[in-house]
Amino acid sequence: MVDKRFVRGLASVSVSCSGVGIRSLPSDLARPSARPVLLLDFDGTICLGDGPVLAYAEAAFAALPAAQRAAAEEQLARFVDHDPQLHRQYADGYVLVQTLAASLPPAQLQAAYLTSRHRLAADGLGVRPAAGLAELLIKVGPTVSTVVLTNAPEVGVVETLERFGLSGLLDQVIVAGGKPTRMPEHLDVLLAGRPPSTLLSIGDHWINDVRIPLQRGTFGGLITETPRADQPAHLIGSGLAELSDGITEWAADPRAFARRHRLPVSAAIRTGAG
Repeated sequence: MVDKRFVRGLASVSVSCSGVGIRSLPSDLARPSARPVLLLDFDGTICLGDGPVLAYAEAAFAALPAAQRAAAEEQLARFVDHDPQLHRQYADGYVLVQTLAASLPPAQLQAAYLTSRHRLAADGLGVRPAAGLAELLIKVGPTVSTVVLTNAPEVGVVETLERFGLSGLLDQVIVAGGKPTRMPEHLDVLLAGRPPSTLLSIGDHWINDVRIPLQRGTFGGLITETPRADQPAHLIGSGLAELSDGITEWAADPRAFARRHRLPVSAAIRTGAG
């Protein structure tokens, strides 16, 4: 995931996916959907691998003094090696890099981030699709709209989705989406007046991807290796594959899913859902 302040100034874009490729269509918001919506984050959810965040760190840390750079690289290496303390402290590697390089001007950090996204577009940086992603999209595709919503800019996202062979399996891709600030707008448009139970938002960043959907009464699925009591979700697992059965269950019957997957009352109070 990407902190929204580092995509400031990038227009939100809706990308329409067809059988012949993923084509960009400028739009401020998602398009309304007549069917239930499976809302998926990109980095860390359907696109896996440390390459993009390492490329971002390489570009950002290069501007730091030598001692600070060495310390930052050591911290990032611990995070990549799944240090549990760092994973509890930082929502993802991008947040950690931004914190470690906070002495740099925001414009310089944004330039470093965009450099990494151009590298992602050019050579893929070793990323891979989440296990079972295409199979899941094929399975739920007949009954739901599959939508990717990311804070990342278009560059790198479209090329990666095409490399993953997802053309024709996605209904919408919204880039530079402004989560969490603009999440309520996206939800309103996607729901198009339907019951909240007809949307399931999946992501690896609770604040960006899950908190507001829960507050609006929709469903949320969280991908994390370090679950926390103060970050509830209807589905929780370390990867998309662990959530696949629950997602399929929801796609088949959102009402039945609602009866079987209730948040604890205390969690509903904390999130404002109920």
